[in-house]
Amino acid sequence: MSESLADIQQAFQDYILDNENDFVSKVTERTPGEAKLRADIYADMYDERLFQSIAGEYPGVQALCDEEDFEEVVYAYLDNHPSHSYTLRHFCDGFADFLVEKFSEEMTNIFVEMALFEREISRVTEAANAKRVTLAHLQALPQKKWPGMKLHFHPSVRMLEMSYNIDELWLAVNRGETLPEIYQSEETRLIKLWRQGKDPMFHVCDVPERWLLSEAMAGKTYARMCESLCEIVNVEDVPQVALDWLVTWINQEMIHKLN
Repeated sequence: MSESLADIQQAFQDYILDNENDFVSKVTERTPGEAKLRADIYADMYDERLFQSIAGEYPGVQALCDEEDFEEVVYAYLDNHPSHSYTLRHFCDGFADFLVEKFSEEMTNIFVEMALFEREISRVTEAANAKRVTLAHLQALPQKKWPGMKLHFHPSVRMLEMSYNIDELWLAVNRGETLPEIYQSEETRLIKLWRQGKDPMFHVCDVPERWLLSEAMAGKTYARMCESLCEIVNVEDVPQVALDWLVTWINQEMIHKLN
């Protein structure tokens, strides 16, 4: 009894996914060894497509790694995280976590930080759409509601703590420029990421913004944010500093709702 087309297709898929079977025996050949050669072309193309997918999502990691090291890491990921979907859309999502779990002790942390940064850039780009607050909304808010006001951020807003100058390195890679000198800060740098219009954006926060943004994203009220800011800013300067950053975030289209 001849095999069905579905059985042959399943055998072909299993062969491509490195599962040993007799698929090669089903391939027509005119010279000895030709059947395996023909089948391996597709298997190699599949692995190469997955490899290029990761390289496209993580160009910064690739730029920082030696070619052999990058290939080793990517193929290790392919072995541990085979694709289970017809689409590659989410195939690369686990790559950064894979580096953290499997290679953080063997690889310099800069590779891990770059992978985490590039993953968040992708997430910022793909985040859901949502309305943004404008200055008109802020001006229409009654003054008595300001103390209890909470800031709800756009779904694209992210925060990352980095110890290396990842932002500068990624920009150079993205622009095709020579990589700047790599350095590690004594204190971690907080990078905020968000989408303005359709464009992913990022910015290294200074101390007051870092302080305020952390409080705001933790769900603290505006009064609590200002109170907390007194720990690092002169009390008389707190109202203006807090307002300046609130206006900045609104102009950067980071805030979804005020209530």
